[in-house]
Amino acid sequence: MNKTLILVVEDDRPIRNLIVTTLKTHDYKYLAAENGFSAILEASSHNPDIVLLDLGLPGYGRGRSDKKNPYLVEYADYCDQRQK
Repeated sequence: MNKTLILVVEDDRPIRNLIVTTLKTHDYKYLAAENGFSAILEASSHNPDIVLLDLGLPGYGRGRSDKKNPYLVEYADYCDQRQK
């Protein structure tokens, strides 16, 4: 059985580790990237099915998407939202 491959893109290590730990706990297949450059390399090399993307990632503008990977799950840094 092929499992869905999830690419986690998050520059904040504790948040990235929390997401990765959750994916491991539920036996998901995953890759992790800490910046946009690494994310592009991982996505190009492994063609993930789903990308969990930090919209607050430095250097990443909203509204971009990858035509080869149409399923983009966007999550926002809720800590920033709570501080506003």
